Parts: sequence; C-alpha cells; structure tokens
Amino acid sequence: GGPTLTHALVVGGPAVDAGDPDFASPPDTDQRGAARVIGGRVDIGAVEGPTSRVLVGTFEDILDPEDGVWSLREAVIFANNDPGDNVIQLAAGTYVLTIQDGTGATGGDLDILDTDRLKIIGGGAEETTIDASALENRLFYVDGAELNLAGVTLTGGKRDEGGAIHAAGGQLFVSDSTPRQNESRGEGGAIFAEGGQVTIAGSKFADNAGRDGGAVYAVGTELSIRDSIFSGSVSRTLVGSTRADGGAIYTSQSSTMIVHSSISNSTAEDK
Repeated sequence: GGPTLTHALVVGGPAVDAGDPDFASPPDTDQRGAARVIGGRVDIGAVEGPTSRVLVGTFEDILDPEDGVWSLREAVIFANNDPGDNVIQLAAGTYVLTIQDGTGATGGDLDILDTDRLKIIGGGAEETTIDASALENRLFYVDGAELNLAGVTLTGGKRDEGGAIHAAGGQLFVSDSTPRQNESRGEGGAIFAEGGQVTIAGSKFADNAGRDGGAVYAVGTELSIRDSIFSGSVSRTLVGSTRADGGAIYTSQSSTMIVHSSISNSTAEDK
C-alpha cells in the first residue's frame, strides 16, 4: 500500500531487520511514506515490514479474548490499538459480520482509526469474501487511517454514504478485489470518499447501487483507478429528487485519473 503498489514483507522473513547496521541516518520513511525503521533496524528493500501480522482463524464474527482464535473484528480492534503497520491475513472462505451493537469496531461496521496503517489480505477475490448482509450496515469506516484491501470480495453492505466503505480522509487502497452487490441509500454504492486519497487497481466492481456514483463517489479526493472493471452499477433517484448522476463513478472537486479500465451496463436514473 501507499502511493505505489508494494508487497508486504513476511514476518520473520530474511529481509526483516536485515539491513546494514552501519547504514547511517536512514530516511524517515519508506517508499510508501510509512516509517522507515521498525524494530530497531532497517529492513532490506524499499518497504519496511509490519510490526505485527494476525492470522484470522474463524469465519464467525465474535468477541471472545479467551478462545485463543482471532476473528476479523478482533484483529481490527487489535490493529486500532497497535499504532503503525499491521497486516491481517484472511484464508479462503466467507467472513460474515453479524455483531450489531458497539462503538468503534466492536459492533456494526469495522472502524479503522487514524492511528492505523492496516493491510487486509485475502486469498483472492474469488476465494475470500467479507459479507455484511446480516448487519444492514457497511463493512468499513476509514477514519483518516490508511487501509489497504487486497484479494477480497466485499458484499452485502448497505448504508448511507458508502455501501461497502466510507473513507473520511486518509488513504484507501483497493487492489485485486471485488466490491459487489453493495447499496448506499445516499452517495457511493460501494465507496464514498471525502478528502484523502483513493487508489483502485486490478479490481472489479459489480452490481453496486447508490445515488450519485453507483459504485464510487469522491469529493475533494485524489482518485486513481487503473486496470479495473465497473459493470452493472446503478445511480438511483431517491424520493423527492428528480435525477441521479454518475452511473458508475461520480467525482466532484477531485483529482481523477482512470486508465486501462472499463465501464459497462451502468446507468443513472433521471425522472
């Protein structure tokens, strides 16, 4: 994650903490802009490794610190309380969010706090799914943080301003992923972004719906989309309104770059 695509180092791998100890005054940040030296010694390569990596061991949405197994929700809460770089690894399967009540990430959508630089890595969009259909809520709220989603399908989200993800500033990276069948009662069927930076790469948005931006809505945002597919997006009019804009993508006061991508079968209603 970061301004350019990178691959996270493996915890315990040969590059971690293996840089030249005589290397004087390493730069403050790595290629992504993250802290350069973590763990007391610089890593080999352009990217500094994470402070911690959590392997999620259950598909259930549970909060039980005594069971010895990480749920996705527990892993996000841990990352929020562990400032810096964190990685959450998801195996193939469907992770269903069901806990309704709580604050922050303890209930409802998963809040990513501004102390966090978090990467969630699935086994591939065809293999790993995060499903919020039981919540009547979105999946992620990014509160000025850095969130990198890779190799996952996001589905079943339903909420005002971002059916799957609401990004309030910060940095959001979605790569090799499939947001599908999410719905916003306001803007941004899959993603709502206000401020910050959003980068989408190698992803497929399918059958998302919202008002103004059936798939993506961005205002005051640096938006970059490449090598991605948008299909079946619908921008719907709401009660009391006469039109909706941006069948697939709606941007306002934003820097927008779209390359090597396609938009098909997407509509904006007009009464």
